[in-house]
Amino acid sequence: MQETFGDAWAEMKDHFDVFVGEHFNYMANKGFELEDWLAKFSSALIMLVGSEDCAHLKSSVDTKTDPDVKILQRAMSSCDAVQIIFAEQVQNLQFVIYETMVKKKLKDLEHTNFIPTEVQSFRDIMMSETKHMREHKAVGFNKRDAMFSFLDVDFLKHEITEPNELWQKPFHAIVKSIAIHTQQVPRLPWESASFDECPMANVPSTIKFDDSLLTEYKLVRKATMKILGPDAGSMTFQEMYDKVAPKAKTLSEWESSFDLELSFLKTYAEPRARTLLKQRALECLPTESTPKTFPQASVSPNQ
Repeated sequence: MQETFGDAWAEMKDHFDVFVGEHFNYMANKGFELEDWLAKFSSALIMLVGSEDCAHLKSSVDTKTDPDVKILQRAMSSCDAVQIIFAEQVQNLQFVIYETMVKKKLKDLEHTNFIPTEVQSFRDIMMSETKHMREHKAVGFNKRDAMFSFLDVDFLKHEITEPNELWQKPFHAIVKSIAIHTQQVPRLPWESASFDECPMANVPSTIKFDDSLLTEYKLVRKATMKILGPDAGSMTFQEMYDKVAPKAKTLSEWESSFDLELSFLKTYAEPRARTLLKQRALECLPTESTPKTFPQASVSPNQ
């Protein structure tokens, strides 16, 4: 547009930017969907962000996919109207950036071995970032699904009901994964059945936590064992779930991330235990290189 209108465009661009945003809001109030507005008025957006970026953003709306992060960021820096027209996509981008920051800061915590001062610093920073996001970026937070690692489940799907959970849940997930793996907290029966002494993939095994970080986890696990009762070792996975699930709300009031353990029990524990059992049974069988008698094959490889 600079080439077409010269210096006049520099003077009128900001006014046109405001007009396009107001026009979109006006048409949206009249019942125009985003797809309808872009189909009829995308030429106005082209004037602000260029034909290539406009085509990409329009295509992402038509195909209901997320736009390229760099293109959306470039468009946002070009004009304010983009943040009005593509409000949902912009909000999603802000959460992607936020989640990326959470992952980086959690990695930084791992490098410091989760010492209490660094943990408190992490919490303070994330509370501040979340407050800023609420006030200036992502007003109107909607429930969303997040994916993160817990124990040896790489992509545990979990519902996030408020922005602070975007950092709290992954934080608890990595701390618990390490604590359970290294047995710094007592394992629950379904965890004992799902894991043996082999290392969990991508879970650090040398970090030793300060006791203060594990207090709530230990208390809730002790309460869970009382709920299960003395016959816990002979229960099926479904029976354990049926016993604990009705008490989940109370347990989560004591320790807010207990729903991670319950999600693992409900969805992943039994398949993981079956896989482990099959693996151990196969290891007992003789091979050409290691022939065994029947009594030898009947002995667990860990014995």
